[in-house]
Order: sequence, then structure tokens, then C-alpha cells
Amino acid sequence: MQPIRTITVGSAVCGSLIAMVLNPAASAQDCGLWTRATSSGPSYREGASLVFDAEHGRLVLFGGYDGTSLDDTWEWDCQTRIWSQIGTGGPARGYHACAYDAERRRIVVFGGERVGQGDLGDTWELDGTTWTRICSDCGPSPRSGAAMAFDGHKVVLFGGFDHATQQFRGDTWTWDGSSWSQVPTCPECAPTARDFHSMTYDPDHMSVLLFGGDDGTDGSGDTWRWDGGGWTRVATCGPSPRRGAGMAYDGIRHRVVLFGGLDESRSVRVSDTWLWDGSSWQPLPSSGPTPRGWHAMANNPQCGTDVVFGGTGGTLDDGPFLSDTWELITGGAAIDYQPANQTVIQGRSATFFVIGSFLAGARYQWRRNAVPLDDDGRVSGTATPVLTISPLLADDAASYDVVVETACGTLASDPASLAVVCPCDFNYDGAITSQDFFDFLNCFFAGCP
Repeated sequence: MQPIRTITVGSAVCGSLIAMVLNPAASAQDCGLWTRATSSGPSYREGASLVFDAEHGRLVLFGGYDGTSLDDTWEWDCQTRIWSQIGTGGPARGYHACAYDAERRRIVVFGGERVGQGDLGDTWELDGTTWTRICSDCGPSPRSGAAMAFDGHKVVLFGGFDHATQQFRGDTWTWDGSSWSQVPTCPECAPTARDFHSMTYDPDHMSVLLFGGDDGTDGSGDTWRWDGGGWTRVATCGPSPRRGAGMAYDGIRHRVVLFGGLDESRSVRVSDTWLWDGSSWQPLPSSGPTPRGWHAMANNPQCGTDVVFGGTGGTLDDGPFLSDTWELITGGAAIDYQPANQTVIQGRSATFFVIGSFLAGARYQWRRNAVPLDDDGRVSGTATPVLTISPLLADDAASYDVVVETACGTLASDPASLAVVCPCDFNYDGAITSQDFFDFLNCFFAGCP
């Protein structure tokens, strides 16, 4: 078994270094390759919602704020990477809570804020084409900045901010399709009161994950899990404290992905990407969307991408509104077939090759005893997946490997040894004896090629 090696890829977080463990035999890395869609779509805004409607197989974006409260509904086609407006006349608002109820196959919206009216406390559902108000002031108090997610059985809502009373909320509610029920929790058994936290369902661990938010003092950087009956704090380390981040479960990575947000100063946007594996956060090396907060984010399982839309950028509390669309591709780099050890007769040729899963633009560099090689009269393919040495000299006996540079970072293959033997050493045992002659005769009369 080959040893495991640990490579540091982050900086000090919570007093320790974030590290990524790589198995040299696998030679694989995951990376965040963000790509920007060029098509036009919804107007610039913040505080919109984005969820995947499994019944109709589409991502649905609703509402938001651009100085006014918006009421338009859009769908994203991940195949064509085009937005299509599917209606207006929805319940105009921004900073609302939204989730897809997989059991009832409805998109559920609660609360939010409407310009000129303040915080809202009504509940709406979208059946794919029509918005319907189910009830008004029938559950949680009016609020904005709350978060919701489907927990596998019901929609669960937590937190928010009540502008009328200037209070952060720390209550938990569930929606069963017809009524809201408040879940009793003790202060020590649940997240502190906050708004603009992020929530998503993690089916691998059959629980809802909650991260961050703002409690009115410093931004929160803790992580909580809802198991359908209560809350458990599962981490205090990971992404820096922030509010207004986007979060979604990625079914291909089997990770929860978090992007962006506003830092604890409430004015500086960030653009980092993190992965939650069920027990800890790890940074995902990536570059893509500009720093932003209050953006909409969801996963599209049909194309295996995480989609981010809009938000606000800049460094001021009221930065510029954005209207761009980004997709996080589930890409990576892996060496699937390693170079093999070889024993070859002097004067013949030796070929080493690798087969890998790489994004476009990978660059190769073969090495001999860790020293980079260049093409010459005998050595060719030093910058390709296939290295050839012909004719072999005795001095070519060495260790060979290849370094692959990809958009995800740099990978090195396992080293492969090349043994070069004299033509008289017929049995390749490293010594020329009479046994080589007898082995040659045996092979000759047996019809060896």
C-alpha cells in the first residue's frame, strides 16, 4: 500500500491549517471551474431565490430587490444555458425564504420584504405555472432574511429579522403543505437568532445544513445540522463568518457547496468556494464569480452544475446590483492509468504513457529522476501523454514520471522504473552466464518470436 501524503491548500483557519489528503495511487484533485454564461436573462438584483423544481426539471428564480420589489419568475435551461421568463404577477418581494417541497411538488415561498410595505408573513406556492397564496399571517411572524429547506419530509424554516420590532429571530418552524408548526427548542439546543444565513438539504446525511448569518454583532461562522427533530452544532471552523452566502448540495461531488457572502464587517464581499463533506469544511481552489453577497444559488442535478445568479458586488453596504450567471462545473483532474515499470533490452525502445481525466488545456512534462526532459534525437513526447526513448542506452536506466498541469492544479504520476539490460542477458537476471544461452535455446526451439 502506498503512503498517504497531505498537501496544504489553505491558510490558517481556526488555529490549524486546512489540508487536502491525496492518495498518490489515485493522483486526483477536485477543483472549482466556474464558467460564466453569456446569455441575457433576469435584470440585476439581490435577495432573489433560486431552487430546482424536480417536477418540471428546471431551476426557478423568483423575485428580488433592485430598488423596487420584483415579481418576475424565470427558469434556467442548463443545456442551452438560456434564461426564459415564465411569468410575472407573483408575490413581489425580496429577501424571502424559498424551498422546493419534494413530497408535494411545489415551490414554497414565505415572508420577505416589500418596498413600501415592510416585512411579510404570508405563504405562497408555485405549482409550475401559477402562484397561489396559501395563507397570510398563519405561522411565523413577518420577517425577512429567513432561510428554508426541505428536510426529506417537511419544509423547515429558521430565523430572520423583524424590522417592526428590530429583533433577530431564532425560532424553528415546519410546513406540511397546509399549516405551520413551531418546533420547541431550548436556546442552547439551536442556532442563535440570526438572519441571512444559508440552508440546504444534504441527502447523504439526511439532514438540513445551516451555516453563518448575522446576529447583529459579528457575523456567524458556525455550522448546524437539522435532523427533522432538533438542531446539533457540528462545526465552528471553516469559512470565515459571513451573511448572504449561497449554498447548495452537489449530488455529483456528494458535498454541500458554499460560495461568497458578506464578511463580518457587513460591507466586504468575498468570492471563496467551500465544500462540506458531512463533518468538516474544505476550501475548493477556484476562480470565477466576482465577490458578491445576497446572490441566488442552487444545484441543477440534470447538468451536474451549481448555479449562481446576481447579488451585489463592491465593498460598500449598498454595492452595485449584479445580473450575471455562473456555473460551477463538477470538474477535476485524475491520473487513471499510471506509467508501468519496464525491463527492456539495450538498443530497443521503451514507451511510458499516462491516461487521465483532465480538463482541456492540460500540459505534460516528463522527468527522469525528477529532472525535466527535453525532446532530442532519441527522446520524444516529453510534453505529451506518451514518452518514447529509442534506441535505449545503458544510461537510460532510471526512474521516470510525468507532471501534469491542469486548471485544477498540478499532479505528478507515480514513478516508473526502467531497467536496461544487455542483449546477452537473455533472461534479464542482471548477469550474463551460460544460463542465458540455454534459455535462448529453449526459447528458440519453442518458437519464441
